[in-house]
Amino acid sequence: MDTDRQDWTLYDTDDAEDGPRVWQIREAFPDGLKPAAFPVAVIVEWQYADEGLPDPDTLAALHAFEADLAPLDAPEGDALLTHVIRGGGISELCWYVRDQEAFMQGFNQVLAGKPRYPLAIEFLEDPGWDYRRSIVENFAH
Repeated sequence: MDTDRQDWTLYDTDDAEDGPRVWQIREAFPDGLKPAAFPVAVIVEWQYADEGLPDPDTLAALHAFEADLAPLDAPEGDALLTHVIRGGGISELCWYVRDQEAFMQGFNQVLAGKPRYPLAIEFLEDPGWDYRRSIVENFAH
């Protein structure tokens, strides 16, 4: 993911229960975007350790993976990336998509010929974007 995006906010947390985490959260969406038009949350997790943040080599691999997936973040199209969270031994990326099957076809296309990544993928029917709300609420003051 491009960390210079102006519509994203970066948060660093470190608490006794969860340890260090880095949160990248998309704050702005295109005008007129209707969340219900993107009713499925696709949560992609890459487990890299039992706990903590990724080591430099793993972080480089995660950045390459995210760069490969960048074309899927198309709010004017079928999907938009809403957050990236690292910590606790896992990197999580979450997209909201119009069509789960079409998204996965694109996902597999952009990763064709790439290394096999240690991924777990979950699909969540979430037309109200409740999962996103639960992430954002971590930073409500």
